[in-house]
Amino acid sequence: MTQRQAKLQSCDSNSVTFADPSNIQHTFRVKNTRTPKQVFGISLTNNRLEFIENDTADQSNGDKTVKEPLSVRVVISGSLEAKAELTQMWLDTKANVDSAITDGALDGFKPTHTTAIVFGGVSP
Repeated sequence: MTQRQAKLQSCDSNSVTFADPSNIQHTFRVKNTRTPKQVFGISLTNNRLEFIENDTADQSNGDKTVKEPLSVRVVISGSLEAKAELTQMWLDTKANVDSAITDGALDGFKPTHTTAIVFGGVSP
């Protein structure tokens, strides 16, 4: 598949959406919400990020073809003050998702190679 540069599709106070110029239904949205929160008497600013990619895939059965909706969603939530910890958690999560997919998760299997699941120490 040829890589394409996304184009800005829409923008509002909490989100921005980009689209594939060759398929406007293929989108990537970044949603950002900041709210105050209290954690055991400490005032913090919670930063909730949502990354949402939507597309479709043609699926056929006999002479009937439909467009199946596809979605990948990532949510990262924590205080602005916990940026370093959240960054490390994200690096670990990316590695663990890749490991689970390699272990057959997208084929409907539960990942079984627990030695490939990591916490801490994954580098960018």
